[in-house]
Amino acid sequence: MITTNIFLFILGTIAGSFINMLSGRLITSVPILTARSRCDNCQRLIRWQDLVPIFSYIRLKGRCRECNSKIPIYNLLSEIFLGVVFVVLYLLYPAKLWIFLAIIVTFLVAIIITDFYSYFIYDITLWPIFIVAVIMSKLNNDLWFGLITSVLLTGGILIIAKIVNFSFEKEESLGFGDVKLFFVFGWLFSLEENMWLILIASFSGLIFIVVRYYWLKKSIREKIAFGPFLAGAAIILILLQRIG
Repeated sequence: MITTNIFLFILGTIAGSFINMLSGRLITSVPILTARSRCDNCQRLIRWQDLVPIFSYIRLKGRCRECNSKIPIYNLLSEIFLGVVFVVLYLLYPAKLWIFLAIIVTFLVAIIITDFYSYFIYDITLWPIFIVAVIMSKLNNDLWFGLITSVLLTGGILIIAKIVNFSFEKEESLGFGDVKLFFVFGWLFSLEENMWLILIASFSGLIFIVVRYYWLKKSIREKIAFGPFLAGAAIILILLQRIG
């Protein structure tokens, strides 16, 4: 058991390192497959020994070896988080379900990072979740039920909310990427679970706004992305065994 947990933790940190690479290249519009890892500041190639999950960040004290610029803290946090979550998922779910949920959570973390920094949810982070969710629905023999109830109803509600919000505020505070994310969640969660997801995301978003306003002295009207809170709420539901 201990050996398995250690292996899964290491696997999770590797997944976190991959997500850091993917997120960073999406945010900076760098080719995903062909480009080599470089420092965002000095653009020098990153040595292989500086790409080891967690340890490289700690050894370098969170700074580039060449130019001493700060490495984004999400690099460390995502590697630790996914390492822990991979182990927790293994303890909570059957092994045959673990692989599906590990993939889903991994790309949910990517959505949190990319939407937080770029205010955009990329399709490349949504497709893996969507494909896995459809496979899970098929295995549970509720493919059409999930499509008709969760997807259409939840997606419809959010599209209506988007139209109403735009009509009153004359600006888009709910991006279409969020609607696509809920379309994917329609395959993954039941309608009731999606309502819980909205509640958790809204509450956590409100707390974030309050903290930014009172402690960080940011404007209460400053734009924030809702996608990270939706993705975070989905991870919470998964860890609380809300699925199925």
